[in-house]
Amino acid sequence: LEEAILKRRSVRKYSSPKLSLEELSYVLYYSGGRAWMGDRPYAPPNHTYRLDVYVVAGGVEGLAPGVYIYDGRENALVLVREGDLRRYLYKACLGQEWVLEAPASVVLASKPKDDRWYLDVEAGMIGQNVYLAATSIGLGTVAVGAFYDGEVAAVLEIDTVPLYVMPLGRLG
Repeated sequence: LEEAILKRRSVRKYSSPKLSLEELSYVLYYSGGRAWMGDRPYAPPNHTYRLDVYVVAGGVEGLAPGVYIYDGRENALVLVREGDLRRYLYKACLGQEWVLEAPASVVLASKPKDDRWYLDVEAGMIGQNVYLAATSIGLGTVAVGAFYDGEVAAVLEIDTVPLYVMPLGRLG
């Protein structure tokens, strides 16, 4: 853990257009999966999990391009929408190139009616776990907060409020 904390950085360049499904699964499991006695690896505000974890994948070996929602209980990805939508996510994120170049992006989102303060705190907790899990296996990410909410929600094709977009890839 100490090594991951000390090496953790925001990464905007990725060395490979591919990521393995095992690498993606590792990051998701230790960020938002039910890793410890059925609980996620963080304590949410007011003891209520409010956020959903989505993946916009286009360069993950063993995973068809598409938008997925992460099922933390089963450590599984459930297809929401088919197709490589990274270019649309890139445009929704104001043309930030690292979103386009990453093999996959983790998107943290919630239902529209949830209390924003709780959401921001929980997003920070999950985001930090994404950073640490990725760093521990030689991957990198960056928390993207500048995007058009409605356009990111349209990529996910659900009624949701996106909070973070976190491109994920091998260190460049």
